[in-house]
Amino acid sequence: MKCPCFQGVASTRGKHGSNKSTDDQKALQLEEEARAKLKAFQETKQRQDEETKRLRERELAAEKKKADEEAAALVKAEEDRIAEEQRKAAQQAEEQRRAEEKAKLQEEAERQRVAEAKRRADEAEAKRRFEEAEAKKKAEEEADAKKQAEEAEARHKAEEAAAAKRRAEEEEAAAKKRAEEAEAQRKAEEAAAAKRQAEEEAEAQRRKAAEEAAAAQRQAEEEAEAQRRKAAEEAAAAKRQAEEEEEAQRKAAEEAAAAKRRAEEEAEAQRLKAAAEEAAKKQAEEDAEAKRHALAKEEAERVAKQRKAEEEEKEQEAAAKKQAEEEAAAKQRAEAVAEARGKANEDVEKGKKFMDVVEQATQKNNGTEDPKKLLLRKAVEEAVAKKKAEQATEESQKKRGGGREPKKRASATPAASSVGEAKTWEVTGGKQGGIVVRSGKELSTPELERLACGAVVQELSREGNRLQFSLLSGKGPSEGW
Repeated sequence: MKCPCFQGVASTRGKHGSNKSTDDQKALQLEEEARAKLKAFQETKQRQDEETKRLRERELAAEKKKADEEAAALVKAEEDRIAEEQRKAAQQAEEQRRAEEKAKLQEEAERQRVAEAKRRADEAEAKRRFEEAEAKKKAEEEADAKKQAEEAEARHKAEEAAAAKRRAEEEEAAAKKRAEEAEAQRKAEEAAAAKRQAEEEAEAQRRKAAEEAAAAQRQAEEEAEAQRRKAAEEAAAAKRQAEEEEEAQRKAAEEAAAAKRRAEEEAEAQRLKAAAEEAAKKQAEEDAEAKRHALAKEEAERVAKQRKAEEEEKEQEAAAKKQAEEEAAAKQRAEAVAEARGKANEDVEKGKKFMDVVEQATQKNNGTEDPKKLLLRKAVEEAVAKKKAEQATEESQKKRGGGREPKKRASATPAASSVGEAKTWEVTGGKQGGIVVRSGKELSTPELERLACGAVVQELSREGNRLQFSLLSGKGPSEGW
């Protein structure tokens, strides 16, 4: 039998025991919720980290692929340009070689033509000398024949003189002087007339001698002797006249030969003059062609240089534009990361508050805690400490690195960046000769010294894709755009 004094106490204990059981259930429920939230937070953070990593890997792969494509395109363009220059040089060399061969062939043909003309002139001269020797020989033979026939009758001497004259005229006409045949024929006709007249006179004398033979034979003989002497004198006169005519013809032939030689010399001089003029004209044309080629080459080099400068400026503008886009994308990524980090921090704070509530709830129990709850609280505290350590590590790395971005294939990349400070850039393009720098922001302003690869500059201002800088280190102008 129970004492009624203890009934209230017992019921109070039962009530306290019931409250304790309810608190334990609530604590377990809160513990499970905390575990679920912590697990969800860890899974969310892991997914975000994996997504960020995959995004970064894709961006790096795209940038690497684009850089490889740009490098391949540049290499191919350079190879095509070098091949085109080699082809043009080979074509020019081939044209020059053909021109030289043509000039050599023309020169050889000219030499052959001159040699052929000289050979023909020598043959003509030898033929002329042979004909003159033959004519002289024939003249000597005729002179000998005439000497042997001096004592012949006047008729025979006249016929011989006429025959010699005709032979001389025929030989000279066959050699070169057809124009003098008429004169020789006229003289031959005069000689024939003289012959006929002599024959008529002789016939008259013979008739007279025949008539007077009966009267005075001696007188006839004297007259015949006188007639013979007269005929001999006439024959001698005819011979001298024929010799004089032959001498005149010889002189005329010599004058004609001299005139022919002078004409040939004048023709040769004119040909040499024409050849010299042609050579001078050809030399002038070659000089003009060489000058035109030189001007064309200079113009091509100037255009290539200008085109190269324009391409470099376009590359710089594209690189600056790309850099600006990459900075904007990086800024957006940083904002997204900061937002995710803020949400994660909020989740951590919520977890801490939840753990504080759990701790307060557990402290209501006899000052003792369940080992599972202690482990859970310790895990949450370790996760919070780890998160804070990661944030502190990132902040310290950022401070030590000065906000350095990874280098990209652009003309310049940020070397340092901080709030309230001017940006500095490192030049990574223009490895062959540097990048183009101008005195003003307009592309029409004069060019300055090129900015070498590896130089570090400080940003003074920016307008669109144009950057005004001041040189900090490296080779290049002190200021420019």
